[in-house]
Amino acid sequence: MLGCRSADWCSSDAECADTLACLPAPLRQDGKRKCLDPCDVSFCTTKAKCSVVGHKAFCSCPPRHRGDPTDPSIGCYPVECEEHKDCPDDRVCDANSLRCAGRIQFRDWVWKKKVYYTYIVV
Repeated sequence: MLGCRSADWCSSDAECADTLACLPAPLRQDGKRKCLDPCDVSFCTTKAKCSVVGHKAFCSCPPRHRGDPTDPSIGCYPVECEEHKDCPDDRVCDANSLRCAGRIQFRDWVWKKKVYYTYIVV
């Protein structure tokens, strides 16, 4: 029938759900397009997280990981910490190496009836 097509065929992203994109149908040579998950054909590395925003796939490294989520030679690799709270109480997160390092000596001081703590890495 002229003008009719299957519900999953599309000609633009606007015809697809927000989490899908209008992509060439796999294993078809006729140029027909379907609403598909763009993460299924993305270049995210194995440890990377893929999410769909505006019908496009975006790769990112999961929490406590760094790297390049689209480069297989780098990928996403784990880090020991991202902030001080990720480390044991007697250590701090080194911002350069993203590893827990040093010991903390706490010093408290009072200002306007509030107690504040500072730390010194030794």
